[in-house]
Amino acid sequence: MKQIAEIGNWQLPLEVNREEETLKKDIIDAYSLLNDSHSDMIYFFLRLIQEREGFYGDYWRVYKITEILARNFNFSSEEMLELKLGALLRDIGKYSIPADIWEKSGKLTREEYDYVKKHPLQGYEIVKDYVNDNVSKLILCHHEFFNGKGYPLGLKAHDIPLGARIIGLADMYNALRSKRPYRGAFSRDEALEIMNSEKGMKLDPYILEEFWPLVGLVERELADFKMDNL
Repeated sequence: MKQIAEIGNWQLPLEVNREEETLKKDIIDAYSLLNDSHSDMIYFFLRLIQEREGFYGDYWRVYKITEILARNFNFSSEEMLELKLGALLRDIGKYSIPADIWEKSGKLTREEYDYVKKHPLQGYEIVKDYVNDNVSKLILCHHEFFNGKGYPLGLKAHDIPLGARIIGLADMYNALRSKRPYRGAFSRDEALEIMNSEKGMKLDPYILEEFWPLVGLVERELADFKMDNL
Protein backbone atom coordinates (compact mmCIF):
# COMPACT_ATOMS: atom_id res chain seq x y z
CA MET A 1 0.00 0.00 0.00
CA LYS A 2 1.35 3.44 -0.94
CA GLN A 3 1.06 6.46 1.29
CA ILE A 4 2.04 10.04 0.53
CA ALA A 5 4.16 11.91 3.08
CA GLU A 6 3.54 15.66 2.88
CA ILE A 7 6.80 17.58 3.27
CA GLY A 8 6.54 21.31 2.74
CA ASN A 9 5.18 21.78 -0.76
CA TRP A 10 6.32 18.32 -1.80
CA GLN A 11 4.81 14.87 -1.62
CA LEU A 12 7.11 11.94 -0.85
CA PRO A 13 5.60 8.57 -1.79
CA LEU A 14 6.56 5.90 0.72
CA GLU A 15 5.63 2.26 0.87
CA VAL A 16 4.24 2.28 4.36
CA ASN A 17 3.74 -0.55 6.82
CA ARG A 18 3.82 -0.76 10.60
CA GLU A 19 7.63 -0.66 10.85
CA GLU A 20 7.92 2.39 8.63
CA GLU A 21 5.47 4.71 10.36
CA THR A 22 7.97 6.07 12.91
CA LEU A 23 10.70 6.51 10.32
CA LYS A 24 8.33 8.35 7.98
CA LYS A 25 7.37 10.71 10.80
CA ASP A 26 11.03 11.33 11.64
CA ILE A 27 11.79 12.26 8.05
CA ILE A 28 8.91 14.71 8.01
CA ASP A 29 9.99 16.16 11.37
CA ALA A 30 13.54 16.62 10.08
CA TYR A 31 12.21 19.07 7.54
CA SER A 32 11.47 21.48 10.35
CA LEU A 33 15.23 22.16 10.38
CA LEU A 34 15.22 23.37 6.81
CA ASN A 35 14.54 26.73 5.29
CA ASP A 36 11.49 26.28 3.06
CA SER A 37 13.46 27.58 0.09
CA HIS A 38 15.86 24.64 0.46
CA SER A 39 13.38 21.84 1.04
CA ASP A 40 13.18 21.01 -2.65
CA MET A 41 16.89 20.09 -2.76
CA ILE A 42 16.72 17.94 0.36
CA TYR A 43 13.62 16.31 -1.07
CA PHE A 44 15.68 15.50 -4.16
CA PHE A 45 18.44 13.96 -2.03
CA LEU A 46 15.95 11.80 -0.12
CA ARG A 47 14.25 10.65 -3.31
CA LEU A 48 17.65 9.78 -4.77
CA ILE A 49 18.45 7.68 -1.71
CA GLN A 50 15.09 5.92 -1.71
CA GLU A 51 15.13 5.18 -5.43
CA ARG A 52 18.70 3.81 -5.36
CA GLU A 53 18.72 2.14 -1.95
CA GLY A 54 15.10 1.24 -1.29
CA PHE A 55 13.43 1.72 2.07
CA TYR A 56 15.69 -0.84 3.76
CA GLY A 57 19.09 0.21 2.43
CA ASP A 58 22.19 1.19 4.38
CA TYR A 59 21.02 4.79 4.77
CA TRP A 60 17.88 3.82 6.62
CA ARG A 61 19.51 1.14 8.78
CA VAL A 62 22.28 3.47 9.99
CA TYR A 63 19.64 6.12 10.58
CA LYS A 64 17.76 3.71 12.85
CA ILE A 65 20.84 2.52 14.77
CA THR A 66 21.86 6.15 15.29
CA GLU A 67 18.42 7.02 16.61
CA ILE A 68 18.47 4.12 19.12
CA LEU A 69 21.95 4.93 20.40
CA ALA A 70 21.34 8.68 20.60
CA ARG A 71 18.51 8.16 23.12
CA ASN A 72 21.23 7.52 25.74
CA PHE A 73 22.65 11.01 25.32
CA ASN A 74 21.33 14.36 26.45
CA PHE A 75 20.36 15.73 23.05
CA SER A 76 17.69 18.37 22.71
CA SER A 77 14.81 17.62 20.36
CA GLU A 78 16.37 19.87 17.70
CA GLU A 79 19.77 18.20 18.11
CA MET A 80 18.12 14.80 17.70
CA LEU A 81 16.55 15.93 14.43
CA GLU A 82 19.91 17.26 13.25
CA LEU A 83 21.53 13.93 14.13
CA LYS A 84 18.88 11.94 12.28
CA LEU A 85 19.14 14.09 9.17
CA GLY A 86 22.93 13.86 9.29
CA ALA A 87 22.75 10.07 9.56
CA LEU A 88 20.35 9.87 6.65
CA LEU A 89 22.42 12.13 4.37
CA ARG A 90 25.87 11.06 5.58
CA ASP A 91 26.92 9.23 2.40
CA ILE A 92 25.26 11.46 -0.19
CA GLY A 93 28.77 12.24 -1.45
CA LYS A 94 29.21 8.67 -2.63
CA TYR A 95 27.04 9.44 -5.64
CA SER A 96 29.92 11.49 -7.00
CA ILE A 97 32.10 8.34 -6.96
CA PRO A 98 31.98 6.04 -10.00
CA ALA A 99 29.85 2.97 -9.33
CA ASP A 100 32.60 0.63 -10.51
CA ILE A 101 34.73 1.82 -7.59
CA TRP A 102 32.03 1.95 -4.90
CA GLU A 103 30.60 -1.46 -5.84
CA LYS A 104 33.90 -3.18 -6.65
CA SER A 105 33.93 -6.83 -5.54
CA GLY A 106 37.69 -7.02 -5.03
CA LYS A 107 40.16 -5.04 -2.95
CA LEU A 108 40.44 -1.36 -3.81
CA THR A 109 43.72 -0.01 -5.09
CA ARG A 110 45.33 2.78 -3.08
CA GLU A 111 44.20 5.28 -5.70
CA GLU A 112 40.61 3.98 -5.58
CA TYR A 113 40.57 4.06 -1.77
CA ASP A 114 41.87 7.62 -1.76
CA TYR A 115 39.00 8.47 -4.10
CA VAL A 116 36.44 6.83 -1.80
CA LYS A 117 37.81 8.76 1.17
CA LYS A 118 36.77 11.99 -0.50
CA HIS A 119 33.05 11.22 -0.14
CA PRO A 120 32.51 12.92 3.28
CA LEU A 121 33.98 16.17 1.93
CA GLN A 122 32.02 15.83 -1.31
CA GLY A 123 28.84 15.20 0.67
CA TYR A 124 29.55 18.24 2.81
CA GLU A 125 30.01 20.38 -0.29
CA ILE A 126 26.75 19.06 -1.77
CA VAL A 127 24.53 19.83 1.24
CA LYS A 128 26.23 22.71 3.10
CA ASP A 129 24.06 25.36 1.46
CA TYR A 130 20.82 23.50 2.23
CA VAL A 131 21.18 22.37 5.87
CA ASN A 132 22.48 24.06 8.98
CA ASP A 133 26.12 23.94 10.06
CA ASN A 134 25.56 21.19 12.63
CA VAL A 135 24.11 18.79 10.05
CA SER A 136 26.79 19.53 7.46
CA LYS A 137 29.54 18.87 10.02
CA LEU A 138 28.03 15.47 10.84
CA ILE A 139 28.25 14.56 7.15
CA LEU A 140 31.82 15.86 6.95
CA CYS A 141 33.08 14.10 10.09
CA HIS A 142 31.32 10.73 10.21
CA HIS A 143 34.50 8.88 9.10
CA GLU A 144 36.83 10.58 11.56
CA PHE A 145 38.38 8.10 14.01
CA PHE A 146 38.82 8.51 17.75
CA ASN A 147 42.61 8.02 17.40
CA GLY A 148 42.90 10.79 14.80
CA LYS A 149 43.61 8.47 11.87
CA GLY A 150 40.28 8.90 10.09
CA TYR A 151 39.35 11.13 7.21
CA PRO A 152 39.02 13.68 5.69
CA LEU A 153 40.33 16.04 8.41
CA GLY A 154 42.18 13.71 10.79
CA LEU A 155 40.27 15.01 13.81
CA LYS A 156 40.86 13.24 17.12
CA ALA A 157 38.76 12.27 20.13
CA HIS A 158 36.45 15.05 21.31
CA ASP A 159 37.41 17.35 18.46
CA ILE A 160 35.06 15.12 16.45
CA PRO A 161 31.42 16.18 16.96
CA LEU A 162 29.62 13.80 19.32
CA GLY A 163 26.92 13.13 16.75
CA ALA A 164 29.52 12.19 14.13
CA ARG A 165 31.09 9.71 16.57
CA ILE A 166 27.67 8.14 17.14
CA ILE A 167 26.93 7.94 13.41
CA GLY A 168 30.38 6.44 12.82
CA LEU A 169 29.71 3.64 15.28
CA ALA A 170 26.26 2.98 13.81
CA ASP A 171 27.77 2.92 10.33
CA MET A 172 30.42 0.40 11.37
CA TYR A 173 27.94 -1.97 13.01
CA ASN A 174 25.66 -1.89 10.00
CA ALA A 175 28.58 -2.42 7.62
CA LEU A 176 29.82 -5.44 9.56
CA ARG A 177 26.34 -6.99 9.76
CA SER A 178 25.61 -6.42 6.07
CA LYS A 179 26.66 -8.21 2.92
CA ARG A 180 29.16 -6.41 0.75
CA PRO A 181 30.28 -7.10 -2.84
CA TYR A 182 33.61 -8.40 -1.52
CA ARG A 183 32.43 -10.42 1.54
CA GLY A 184 29.47 -11.87 3.38
CA ALA A 185 27.92 -10.41 6.53
CA PHE A 186 29.61 -10.98 9.87
CA SER A 187 27.59 -12.59 12.65
CA ARG A 188 26.49 -10.50 15.60
CA ASP A 189 29.26 -11.89 17.81
CA GLU A 190 31.88 -11.44 15.11
CA ALA A 191 30.80 -7.84 14.56
CA LEU A 192 30.96 -7.06 18.28
CA GLU A 193 34.41 -8.63 18.57
CA ILE A 194 35.71 -6.50 15.70
CA MET A 195 34.19 -3.37 17.17
CA ASN A 196 35.70 -4.09 20.57
CA SER A 197 39.12 -4.32 18.91
CA GLU A 198 38.54 -0.78 17.62
CA LYS A 199 37.78 0.65 21.08
CA GLY A 200 39.80 3.82 21.45
CA MET A 201 41.04 3.41 17.89
CA LYS A 202 38.25 4.06 15.40
CA LEU A 203 35.51 4.13 18.04
CA ASP A 204 34.89 6.33 21.06
CA PRO A 205 35.22 4.01 24.11
CA TYR A 206 32.36 5.70 25.99
CA ILE A 207 29.94 5.50 23.07
CA LEU A 208 30.90 1.86 22.52
CA GLU A 209 30.12 1.07 26.17
CA GLU A 210 26.73 2.73 25.74
CA PHE A 211 26.11 0.62 22.66
CA TRP A 212 26.64 -2.84 24.22
CA PRO A 213 23.33 -3.00 26.18
CA LEU A 214 21.44 -1.82 23.09
CA VAL A 215 22.63 -4.51 20.68
CA GLY A 216 19.59 -6.73 21.24
CA LEU A 217 17.21 -3.85 20.57
CA VAL A 218 19.19 -2.85 17.49
CA GLU A 219 18.99 -6.41 16.13
CA ARG A 220 15.24 -6.53 16.69
CA GLU A 221 14.74 -3.16 14.99
CA LEU A 222 16.89 -4.15 12.02
CA ALA A 223 14.96 -7.39 11.71
CA ASP A 224 11.87 -5.20 11.22
CA PHE A 225 13.78 -3.60 8.37
CA LYS A 226 13.76 -6.99 6.65
CA MET A 227 17.54 -7.42 6.52
CA ASP A 228 17.74 -10.94 5.12
CA ASN A 229 21.30 -11.36 6.38
CA LEU A 230 20.47 -10.86 10.09
